[in-house]
Amino acid sequence: MLKVLRIPIRLKWKFLIGILDLVLLFGGIHIFFVKMHLGKSLQEELQLRLKPLATSISNAAVPMLLRDERVELHKLLLHSRRKDPSLRYGAMIDRSGAVVTHTFGPDGVPQNLVPANSLTPDRQEHYVRVQDARRLHQTYLDVAYPLGEQGKFGTLRLGIDESGIHNTLTRIILSILLMITLFVVLGFAGALILAWWVNRPIQEIQSAIRRFDLSSPVPTIDVQTGDELEDFGKSVESMMWRLKKNHEQMDILRTKMFRAERVAALGTLAAGISHEIRNPLAGLMNCVKRLSNNPSRENLQKYLPLMDTASQQIENTVSRYLRFSSTPPGEPEPFSVNKSAEIALALARPRLESRAISVQVELEEGIPMVQGDPTLLQQVLLNLLINAIDAIDSEGTISLKTFRQNGNVVLVVGDTGSGIREEDFEKLFDPFFTTKEGGGTGLGLTISREILQRFQGDIRVESELGKGTTFHIQLPANKG
Repeated sequence: MLKVLRIPIRLKWKFLIGILDLVLLFGGIHIFFVKMHLGKSLQEELQLRLKPLATSISNAAVPMLLRDERVELHKLLLHSRRKDPSLRYGAMIDRSGAVVTHTFGPDGVPQNLVPANSLTPDRQEHYVRVQDARRLHQTYLDVAYPLGEQGKFGTLRLGIDESGIHNTLTRIILSILLMITLFVVLGFAGALILAWWVNRPIQEIQSAIRRFDLSSPVPTIDVQTGDELEDFGKSVESMMWRLKKNHEQMDILRTKMFRAERVAALGTLAAGISHEIRNPLAGLMNCVKRLSNNPSRENLQKYLPLMDTASQQIENTVSRYLRFSSTPPGEPEPFSVNKSAEIALALARPRLESRAISVQVELEEGIPMVQGDPTLLQQVLLNLLINAIDAIDSEGTISLKTFRQNGNVVLVVGDTGSGIREEDFEKLFDPFFTTKEGGGTGLGLTISREILQRFQGDIRVESELGKGTTFHIQLPANKG
């Protein structure tokens, strides 16, 4: 729901809209209550003014009614109007409903006036608001007051003008509107000041976050507001320091993980090194022994080249393993994926020779080079080959393929081994997770994926339990 209501408005405008809404809301509520309660109070005040006047006229009119002095009654009403200018009309109505006298002049009493108000035996007076049919928006407070005890001689009707109430209310409402306008102007200025006061430290923190880089010094957040924003700025700066420290520790840990995985891989190849060195070393020792027994010129010419060949084989084998075991990665450079695949296969060859495992190699010729460190890709391929060998119990086949696809270079390492259980797929690339019965570091696939991310590449796996596993590596081709 909150996402639906998300409105992209700057902070200062939100402050302005909020303050404007509050001013208008409270101003409207204030006008409503003033109009309702103050209008009611003014109307009650008119009633208090009208009752004594009606009582006075009624008391003076009763003797005249007894003597049927209608002229005097008319003079009484006119005199009362002159005495109180807000009194707009007066009329006396007998008990039968006939008008005895009035102040409306020759036009007579308006037709709607007589039935508009009346008395009942249980009321001493009754007030109603009467609309003047001749003038728009003109209303009167009309009182029906008894003439004589319980209206024995009829009813006195007096109407007092309510325009004074309306004028008073209008003046008060205009004053409130003026105050609202003033508050809106002040609120606008206050909103801008408040927005600047709040937004400035936020922008400072935001700018520091944008400048922050794990490879550069942590920027200083200079927010001195003495409130929660200052605490927030310090927390953000502290968080950036922790992030940088954790990043540095992760780099150290990553280096150790690479070294541990390389040592583990080299440990599994130690037997292969001794196997490759044993035959040329035995030949070399045999040549030395024969020369020791008979150092003739013929034997020197015969055995020295053999000794040189055996020494060269030993040196090539040791150099190949030393190049692989060097920990620091080299500078990125274009290199052949096929060459790295051949080296990785050569490193894994000693373990293959001791097993009944066949290898199918299909390296497409002329595929593009990739950019990066070739020894890192060799490490990935060697790890996948060793995993493939360990996944095959007795006899089986390992396939190693390269080809181009959609501007990328693809490497495929597959085996016909035991496969991977479905519940292990999600944990396959997690650190320290291993399914090898003899135990492993559990870092091989984790580091392999991280290496391939350095190449801006990707690795995915397909497996079926009991039938084998295939890893697909996709690397972007070198555009140069």
